[in-house]
Amino acid sequence: RGTRPPATLAEYAARDHATVSIFADRISEIDAELAEAGLTRRIVFTSPHFVAALAAVGATDCVTVLSAALAMRFADMFGLDLHEPPLRSRRVTLTMVVAAARAADPGLVWLKGQLKRAAAEIFQG
Repeated sequence: RGTRPPATLAEYAARDHATVSIFADRISEIDAELAEAGLTRRIVFTSPHFVAALAAVGATDCVTVLSAALAMRFADMFGLDLHEPPLRSRRVTLTMVVAAARAADPGLVWLKGQLKRAAAEIFQG
């Protein structure tokens, strides 16, 4: 939204944050890195939906960290300015959420395997 991107970890922590939390735990690798530096962040928006977080960032001065591919896809729609965050960690944990009653469904088991293989190719290549 035309605001200067945070250049340091302290500047990043000082900004308002929008996050995605499927499990409503509001804890992430980002918070661990900030804690190591003696910093915390103020989360003002949390959603289980990635696109909702992007919409919130586009409508406010919040920052968020998520997939560059997803952010690029919606940058024009939400008027986003995309920048690399001042974080050292680039490792992301991918989580597939499935209802326990359907966890043994052959189709979902197959899909989980396909996603694991695709992620391994992308993140190792």
